[in-house]
Amino acid sequence: MNLYIKCDSGMNQQNFDEHNYVNPISSETMSQNVSTLRKTLTEYWLNNNSHFVRTNRLFATSVATEAIRRQYDEINQISGKRALSR
Repeated sequence: MNLYIKCDSGMNQQNFDEHNYVNPISSETMSQNVSTLRKTLTEYWLNNNSHFVRTNRLFATSVATEAIRRQYDEINQISGKRALSR
């Protein structure tokens, strides 16, 4: 994702008695927008990260379950062969 913010220094200033003052509403709005964007991107990253962790946990559980199932089957086959050989 590319984010381009272009700010013109003249856009947020107004003349008052031969002095330039920054419009506090515009500056505050810009600050809130950047803060909201940062929060949104962080929430997006955290959401993706937690989804990734959940997916990996499910996959690991599935693999472990399959390995346990195979081991159980092998033990039962060995036990079954021993019982038949007696």
